[in-house]
Amino acid sequence: MRAALLTIALVGGGCDQGLPSTDVVGPFTGAVHRFVVDDVTLPIGGAQQTAFGDDLDGDGIVDNQFGRALTLLDTAGDDLNAHALDIIAAGVLASSVEIRAHALDDDPR
Repeated sequence: MRAALLTIALVGGGCDQGLPSTDVVGPFTGAVHRFVVDDVTLPIGGAQQTAFGDDLDGDGIVDNQFGRALTLLDTAGDDLNAHALDIIAAGVLASSVEIRAHALDDDPR
């Protein structure tokens, strides 16, 4: 059931409704900068969905399908791990993000 709900939420949230793509495309140049992820905050509930979301399509409504899916799973009684920060701090879940750019503060690409 959990997988089906998440699949529906992700597929439903991915519809482009005929809008032009705004994807960022390469070629990407510059040095690779690696950052360690040491904190994760998941948007659960209406206020956090709005705070963490953005109006991606210009219709005046905050878009955050991931936050809606998390709220749905939380209210359905499925386990959302309440100890994510502890898992990251203990090194059990090591995560990093790599960004390729000439300048991190102002790169035209």
